[in-house]
Amino acid sequence: MHMKQMQNNTLKEKAHWAFIFLYILWIFSNSLMNGNISSSTSGSITRQILAFLAFFGINPGYDVFHHFIRKLAHFLEYTLLGFLTSFSIFRRSLFSSEKLTWLTICILTPILDETLQLFVPGRCGSLTDSLLDMSGCVFGTLFLLMLRKLHFHFTQKKKGDNLPD
Repeated sequence: MHMKQMQNNTLKEKAHWAFIFLYILWIFSNSLMNGNISSSTSGSITRQILAFLAFFGINPGYDVFHHFIRKLAHFLEYTLLGFLTSFSIFRRSLFSSEKLTWLTICILTPILDETLQLFVPGRCGSLTDSLLDMSGCVFGTLFLLMLRKLHFHFTQKKKGDNLPD
């Protein structure tokens, strides 16, 4: 590999990790919103989705649906974190030795996130939310692995190779 290519790869790698770091800061900034602001934000989204569902004659109760939306938001923000982290780690190899990095980010971030909420008025940290967040990271990783497998499968078919399933 030429020196310029190595420098570009290093720069890209640093950019990926910088983006992940900024994304984690964004997650933490969401947790720093006081309970009223957080509830108002998710309540607004809940009302918009309920209005859309009502158009189709679907009318779940607000409280149950609001709780679902809040939990879904946890899961999805950590699904993206798992995806981004795995993408950065697996860029070089699916069997990268940096799995400890994944474990650190995808386990420590949810724990720190929920601990942070213990100090925010109107918020509370929750072990179940940490577990939900961690499962989002796992889902994001599995989603990336599935996409990689599909990509490999279809690119190999285009080349005319016959790969066993």
